Amino acid sequence: MTRVEALAIAAPLLVAAVAGLFALVTNYFDDKATAKRKKQKQADALRHATNPALPLSDLSEAEREQLKLHIETLEAFAETVKNAGTVVEESSRRVHIAAAAQRSLENEKR
Repeated sequence: MTRVEALAIAAPLLVAAVAGLFALVTNYFDDKATAKRKKQKQADALRHATNPALPLSDLSEAEREQLKLHIETLEAFAETVKNAGTVVEESSRRVHIAAAAQRSLENEKR
């Protein structure tokens, strides 16, 4: 048996083995993530069932920190959107000025 024949036989088996291992690992981590989400949903459901209007003071320290982080992220995003709006308005204004100047030059040439 030549090397080429050996490779022709071994390559599909190796590819199948690697694909199978990849599928197993992917399935393992997917199951782990699903279990974590399910556990979190159960904890949230229990928390809302016991007290649907949970005041901020009843949140754990980690939950408060996470909430603050989300608020800061949203505020930063809002500021970015506001700045982008300002940049777009300034750019639009410059384009209108340039277009008006171009029209003015064309009118002078006539």
